[in-house]
Amino acid sequence: MRCLIALMLLGSQAIGAPMTQAECKTTAAFATSLLGMSTPAVSVDSDGYCLTLDTAVFQGDAYDLVADRIRWQLKTTSPITLDLQVDDLRAVYSGLDVFEDYVRTVQAKREAVDIALKLEWDARAQLLYVETLALDFGPLGAVMASAKMADVDLLDFATIVQGVESWRWIDAEAEITMHGLFERYALKPLGQFVFNVGANPSQAMAVIKTTAVRAIQSVNTDLLPEGSADALSGFIEALPAPDGILRVSYDTPIEGGVAGADVAAFLWLRGNTDLLPEGQSFPEFTVNFEWDAPQ
Repeated sequence: MRCLIALMLLGSQAIGAPMTQAECKTTAAFATSLLGMSTPAVSVDSDGYCLTLDTAVFQGDAYDLVADRIRWQLKTTSPITLDLQVDDLRAVYSGLDVFEDYVRTVQAKREAVDIALKLEWDARAQLLYVETLALDFGPLGAVMASAKMADVDLLDFATIVQGVESWRWIDAEAEITMHGLFERYALKPLGQFVFNVGANPSQAMAVIKTTAVRAIQSVNTDLLPEGSADALSGFIEALPAPDGILRVSYDTPIEGGVAGADVAAFLWLRGNTDLLPEGQSFPEFTVNFEWDAPQ
């Protein structure tokens, strides 16, 4: 988010118009200064995008995250528009023994991720449109998402942190293709969070799946339609190695959307309005799931 905001605050004046060398240097310097890294060499490519090659976006003790290519084009007059592309983002290891660093870096090249982001922020109307957020994990799968939100103020970091819960979700959808993606990136952190120390992982997973499916089937159908509940249950049953496509969408008939805090609270209550204090109600919205798995 820091890099995103940095790029949004500085740049060219018209989307589609070629970026200048000076604008590219300014945006790159501002973004990398926020990340505490040195500014990479930048240029303007033949399409008018800023371009930097072999650039580290994160530097750690054991590894760096390096992208083969980063391209961006933006304008800063309202509505602010950003088109960002990151190619072959992968880990480059250091700090282990020389051979181990070499082997893990070569292996990580096979797991490189491509990222594409297109968004528009209308500062006056405080509307944020995420036209495309795409993460390509190669043979492991991919994530595609889009969203529209209101009451979004991105003028400074403090405002973002304080106001993110009040952003009003108008609509959103995501499609997650998984052919090993869950096992590679989600299983370990999720397991460390939900498994008890010393528990048998296979047995713990079975209990968690049973409990989760039972909870899903108890969700208010106004929030989670019956078909969506069955689809989400099917995905849960496929854990810990789901193979298929999970589609998620959110919509509301309420003009102006629903605050993120209300969405989170209602999901926590599984749509059971009987648990609310007397006289309190939640705004209307629906979450839909589809789970397509090979037969």
